[in-house]
Amino acid sequence: MKRKYFFLVCFSLVLLSCNTEHKLNEPINQATEYDISMYAEATKGSTRYIIELPTYDNESDYEVEIWAGKTIEVDCNQHKLVGSFKKEIVKGWGYHTYHFNTTGQLFGTRMLCPDQTLTAQFIKSSSERLRYNSKLPIVIYCPEGFTIEYAIWSKGQISQQATPK
Repeated sequence: MKRKYFFLVCFSLVLLSCNTEHKLNEPINQATEYDISMYAEATKGSTRYIIELPTYDNESDYEVEIWAGKTIEVDCNQHKLVGSFKKEIVKGWGYHTYHFNTTGQLFGTRMLCPDQTLTAQFIKSSSERLRYNSKLPIVIYCPEGFTIEYAIWSKGQISQQATPK
């Protein structure tokens, strides 16, 4: 009889300690405030963006994709912003920052549009993929007038095996 009660008490304690469960692919907690004093302020004519990432269980399963862009009136052709990201290291800290360099030029297809109407579209640059690390912010410097957007990617839960041929 004592054995049953002992088992029941142990089982209850295990159930009570497991109430901090979270769903798969949901953040454990939202990003916290970072100390950004080691990052330089934005220079005149540029803007500093700080991306704070939420914490996940297995962060090696995640990746961050960043790109710059601007809303511009364009015709029916496909357009892309000319520019690139340059990775730099904060001296004395070893942290990375990213600088987006652009002249603001666009390139695109040269299709004949049926009419000359212009529509406002967000035109993106080429993207950059970064390793996911919620312990550090992602710091990006960008010319004024352009904005930074990002996406968080995760690998699928089902892995596939390739077949040799």
